[in-house]
Amino acid sequence: FKDLKGDVMIPLLREVDSAKKKKKEQQQLHAASPRNTTKEVPIEEELMKMQLGSTLPGTKKAELIAADVKKKEKEEQEEEEEDDDEKELESSGSDDEINKKKTKKKKKGKKKGKKEEEAEEKKKETTKKTATTKGIVKGTKISIKREIRLNSGSLLEQHLFRMNPIDIGQQFAQHYYASLDGNRDQLAPFYIETEQAKSQMTMEGDVYIGPKALEKWKSLPQLQHQVKYCDVQGGPGGSIFVFILGQIILAGQSQPVQFAESFFLMPNGTSYYISNQVFRFAIAL
Repeated sequence: FKDLKGDVMIPLLREVDSAKKKKKEQQQLHAASPRNTTKEVPIEEELMKMQLGSTLPGTKKAELIAADVKKKEKEEQEEEEEDDDEKELESSGSDDEINKKKTKKKKKGKKKGKKEEEAEEKKKETTKKTATTKGIVKGTKISIKREIRLNSGSLLEQHLFRMNPIDIGQQFAQHYYASLDGNRDQLAPFYIETEQAKSQMTMEGDVYIGPKALEKWKSLPQLQHQVKYCDVQGGPGGSIFVFILGQIILAGQSQPVQFAESFFLMPNGTSYYISNQVFRFAIAL
């Protein structure tokens, strides 16, 4: 500011003062605004709000509550007048008049009681319908869950049936021989031995059960398979039969050896396991 000349400085200072005045005026107007003034709310209005809740606009709530209060006051006043009339009749009226008045009062009481009973019955019916609806919805959910749980096996079976067994068999053969020539540990899920199912492999007349079949493969030297033919058939219960005809190149040898191999695959959850397997070298007899 020191470097500025007077003809530049004076207008700037005036603008600053003007801005300050405007800000002060706005603050005063805001403070005096009716929105920020606290208004005392009558106790009756507060009680009315508590009784009716906040489901309706303020004006409508007040009107409904006021009408309800007037109705109750009128009923109380009528009851008081009837009591006063009854007392006067008992002191000065005849028996017939007293009996008529009592009968009229009883009828009125019965009518009032009937209305209250009807209102109560409607309330009970509404509650019962709500509970029934909830029960139906809950029961439907439980039924659906139970149906899914009971039919989970058949749903899986249907899914397997819809799959193309030829594609599955060919993909299995590709994966099986790639793993056999590379990482043989990847074949472990195909060879199982449980109470419900077990794998069985016959290699050149020797039988191996479960994981022992994989152990036999792992005991052999490095192999290289070349699949020439892969024939696949679908079987019952989602089973798949695979027949392989190809060549094996043994480690340290250049001449391939012909082989024939068959697999019988069975569903195991969302995948398959080798139920039966037969391997033979195709050597001329």
